[in-house]
Amino acid sequence: MSRVAAAARGGADDEAISDIQDEGDDDDDYEFDMQYTSMSQLTPGIKLDGFVTRVLERGCIVDIGVEKEGFVPISKMSDKRVESPADVVKEGDGVTVWVVEVVNDPEPRNSKIVLSMSANKVIDMRNLGPQADLEVFKAVPAGQYLDGIVVNVRDFGSFVSVKAPGGAGVNQGLLANVNREEGADVVGAKVKVRIQNVDVEQNRMSLSQKAPASGMGTVDLTPFKEMAKDEYVSGVVKRMLDFGAFIEVVPPGGGQAASGLLHISQIQDGVRVEDPAEVLEMNQEVQVRVLEVNDRGLSLSMLKPPQEVQEPTESKEPAESTQPAESKEPAESKEPAEPVES
Repeated sequence: MSRVAAAARGGADDEAISDIQDEGDDDDDYEFDMQYTSMSQLTPGIKLDGFVTRVLERGCIVDIGVEKEGFVPISKMSDKRVESPADVVKEGDGVTVWVVEVVNDPEPRNSKIVLSMSANKVIDMRNLGPQADLEVFKAVPAGQYLDGIVVNVRDFGSFVSVKAPGGAGVNQGLLANVNREEGADVVGAKVKVRIQNVDVEQNRMSLSQKAPASGMGTVDLTPFKEMAKDEYVSGVVKRMLDFGAFIEVVPPGGGQAASGLLHISQIQDGVRVEDPAEVLEMNQEVQVRVLEVNDRGLSLSMLKPPQEVQEPTESKEPAESTQPAESKEPAESKEPAEPVES
């Protein structure tokens, strides 16, 4: 063990320290984060640095600077399948690990620390409950917050397992960086989130820790319910996310502004938009239609309504163009009088 680890455990004999040094390790080059010096400080999801002290057949032992070393099972040594721990690490390697489980028993030999070398394998999804249908989350009001736990952290945000209302299982949603508060970037963190958007067809759900956008759940949306499906109103882009943009709109007859979601699939006709920023800009004025109004807010679209696409064919259907022609035919039948005159 290192000198720092030994100190954390109340000391170690010089022979144990020299054994490590004889193997070529410079103990003084490795220092633990002294923020965690006891098992009692550890909770699932905490990220730590340590070094491998032993490589076993089914995993490896890692010294993280507390009174007991941690065990990394072979299944948690990488995002990919590992055939042998020796293919991934060797004794003395410095590694980054996440706490999966801590059992701090009065009897030291019954205590244990389970670690993961993969941030994606810290949480066992099977222990979180059965998967809930996304349809359940569509009915959640915009201002209602649900319990969740961070199960994965990526550059663009955190994936959170969210408990469905009434305890009807869990499902996973994306908490993008722009909607994330401090502390939600740690795997295992318990968070409160609200449902921002549910796309059942694409099997995805967007979350937010921030308060609803201006107008959502607080403004009388009745004027928008009275709008025709092919009626457009002017709106201003107020916020852009990876899945769309929030547009501030005012009812046709005037009144209090409300914020509506313009989903990425509703931005441009006949073109797959990968990023809203490809088409939109902040504070840009746009023309939108109201697709849906519910207690979670407005769902907007910049696409042409179905009627507009059908209009060209419908305009050819009326029989009016044939009827006038038929009415003129009798007049044209009077033309035979001309040959008689000749």
